[in-house]
Amino acid sequence: SYTPPVKLEFTRIVSQDIDKSRRQIKEIFSLINEYFLK
Repeated sequence: SYTPPVKLEFTRIVSQDIDKSRRQIKEIFSLINEYFLK
């Protein structure tokens, strides 16, 4: 089946965004952990 390039690009961008948000969430959680474990 043929997927239009635009859709492929969109999917790629969205998955990058999800990766970024996951990283940010991890960083936030580790900051919270450090704060509460002091």
